Amino acid sequence: MEAVFFPRKDYDVEICAHRYGKKMTYTDQSDQLKFAGNREWSAQLEGGKSYNWITTLAKRYGVKVGFFAYYAEPTQPDFDIALSDLNAGYIWIDQYSYAPEIKDKITRHNPISPEEFRRAYYNSLLPPFYEKVGKKPVALSYSYGEQSFSDATCPLYLAGRNSGGYTYGDTDYGKGYGSPLDVPYSMEGYKSKASSYRWFDSAKTMINGGTEEANAYQTAINNVATYIDATKQNGGWFSNFTHFHDIMTKSELSRIYAEKYYEMLSDKNTDGDIYFAGYGEAVAYLVFRQMVVRAVMYSPIAASQKLVIQLETRNSMGIDEELLQVPLSIKFSTQSTPLQGKKIKSSRNLISLGNNNYIVEIPFSRFPDAVIERA
Repeated sequence: MEAVFFPRKDYDVEICAHRYGKKMTYTDQSDQLKFAGNREWSAQLEGGKSYNWITTLAKRYGVKVGFFAYYAEPTQPDFDIALSDLNAGYIWIDQYSYAPEIKDKITRHNPISPEEFRRAYYNSLLPPFYEKVGKKPVALSYSYGEQSFSDATCPLYLAGRNSGGYTYGDTDYGKGYGSPLDVPYSMEGYKSKASSYRWFDSAKTMINGGTEEANAYQTAINNVATYIDATKQNGGWFSNFTHFHDIMTKSELSRIYAEKYYEMLSDKNTDGDIYFAGYGEAVAYLVFRQMVVRAVMYSPIAASQKLVIQLETRNSMGIDEELLQVPLSIKFSTQSTPLQGKKIKSSRNLISLGNNNYIVEIPFSRFPDAVIERA
C-alpha cells in the first residue's frame, strides 16, 4: 500500500470546471486535414484553400478550431502552416483513423478487429503524427463512421468521436457538469462519442427536405445559439462537428452563413465565459480534473512570502499519462495570506483576476504543484 504524506491545508483553492475558469467549453472541429497532399485532397479542398479560409475566419472571431489529421504521401510542406497555427494556439490537431493498412476496409465498411487497429496505430498512425506534431494524438475521429474496432480506441486515445449523427443537446462534462449532469469520464463512455450537434449537416438536411437555403442555415445557427445559453447554465461541453471543406465547396451562401456562425459564437462570448478548445484538448482537461483527489494551498513555515498549491492525482483507470497534455486551472486568492496585496509571480502560467484573485495553470503529474512567490 502506498503511504502518502500530504501537506496541510491552510487555504482553500478551486479546481476550475473549465480551463481559465470559463463557464463552458466549446469545440468546433473537422476532419480531412492531411500531413501531405494528393489528387483527391487538392480537388476536394481546392489545394488546401478551405484550411486557410476557415482558420482566417475563426481567428477573426476569436474561435479555436480543431482538426483530425492523418498522413498521406507524398510529403507536403504546407502542413507546416498548420503546425505554426497549432503552436500559436489557434488550432488543435487530433487524429483521423484513415490508416493505410485498414483504409480499404474502412471505405467498404468491413469490420476491423481491435487488434488490427492497434497494429495500424503503432505502425502508421502514431509515428508520423508524433514526428510532425511532437506528441501523441489525444483523440480519434472514426473515418467514414467505421467504428467496429472501438474497443481498441482507449487507452490509445482518451476519446473517439464517432460519425453517427449527433446527440442534440448532450453536453456532459464530468460529474456535476453539463447535461446530463452525472456522467463521469470513462473509457467505455468516451471510446465512441457523438457530437452535441452538426450545424452545417443539420442545415443541409433541412435544405434537402425543402427548407429555403438561407432559412435552413440561420435556423441551425439559432439552434447552436440556444444551446450555448443552456450550456453556460449547466456548465457543460458543447461539441460541434462540421466538414469545413463542405462549406468551402457548397455555395457562396454557405460561406456567408459560415461567417454568420462564427460571428454568433463571438457574440455569445462577449462576456468571455466560453473556452474554445480542440476535441482532445477538451477531453484531456476533463480527465485531468477528474483524476485530482486532493488540492491544498499552504504557506511554508520557512518561507513566509511564499504559497504552495499541491495536488494529488490518482490514475485508477490506466490512463496513458502522455495524453494529459492540458494543464489544470486552479483558482485561488491571496486574501488573508502573507501575499495579500503583494505583486506575485510563479513559474507556472499565472492569470490575475483582480482583487487578490488568480488562476494558475498546473501541468499533470502524480503530485503536481505550483509555487507562488512575492515578485
